[in-house]
Amino acid sequence: MLLLCYNRLLAAHIRAQLDEEQYQGSVTVSTVHAHFRRVIEESSLAEEFRERSAASNDAELFGELYPEFAAVAAMESAARPFDSLVVDEAQDVLTELNIEALSEMVRGGVADGRWRFFLDANNQACVYGHMTGEVLKQVRELASRNLLLTLNCRNTVPISLQTNVLADPDQRAAGRVDGVPVEFTAYETRAQCLSKLGQVIKALRGAGMAPGRISILFPRSPNEEDEQRLAKMGARRLSREDVAGLGTDRLQDHTWAPVSGFKGLENDVIVLVGVDDLESDWSRAITYVGMSRARTQLYVIYHVDCEPVRERRLQEELQRRMEIDGGAPK
Repeated sequence: MLLLCYNRLLAAHIRAQLDEEQYQGSVTVSTVHAHFRRVIEESSLAEEFRERSAASNDAELFGELYPEFAAVAAMESAARPFDSLVVDEAQDVLTELNIEALSEMVRGGVADGRWRFFLDANNQACVYGHMTGEVLKQVRELASRNLLLTLNCRNTVPISLQTNVLADPDQRAAGRVDGVPVEFTAYETRAQCLSKLGQVIKALRGAGMAPGRISILFPRSPNEEDEQRLAKMGARRLSREDVAGLGTDRLQDHTWAPVSGFKGLENDVIVLVGVDDLESDWSRAITYVGMSRARTQLYVIYHVDCEPVRERRLQEELQRRMEIDGGAPK
């Protein structure tokens, strides 16, 4: 089996989980582009690819060169195709060129092969913006079954409610288990924003929460000055070696990551820091992803200008739920 995803941290997490389950050897886990590169490097196209990639920008490299070269390299490979293909977070890789390349790597291709794509075509597709509606339609037509997952098994009721409020997603899935309220803190300046984060970390430490059970997420990667301030708080960037310790007591330090790099992962406590826009499609998508990573507790540190939008959407969400329930909102 070939199991692919877009994010390196997610690939590391899946690999660690499979190693614990003793599946090592029967499942190849990688990011899509790392696997493409491996296939290319093992082919006669390796030198030409290196020359072309050196003269290309990131959009050309990842969007065109990787899948184009990988598709041809896979056809000349002496190794047999994989028996089955699984792609997680598939909304990040559903382009025509990527599908053509992946089709060469599974027995029977995408048309007749054995594959599973897991994706969120509604709420997360805007984070990277790679998916096209036409390719999604083609994949759905080729699938033997299309299943819609409607049960929210990760988030508590308060977390799912407030995620719906702030992110205003196209598709809503209510939580099934009750939990503690989401805690919101407003800031005005960037310095104040990180000071608020320091207060949250201090409170969590005082409550005895292990660092490995807390993930600090940012809509955008912190700049160098912010990273230095985070280091003084005892927080460092999440690495591939750390992901196996998420949700456990094994990590000694607090870790942070950009939301886009944390897609597909989760933790007991999420602190989402620096939300400054709730209107654009990208901001709503990144807010949705960040908030929905939390299993039991969620803290959101957002700019004071977002407060009117949050209040308005909260009233709209409560009214929506009252109409669905046919009574007073809970």
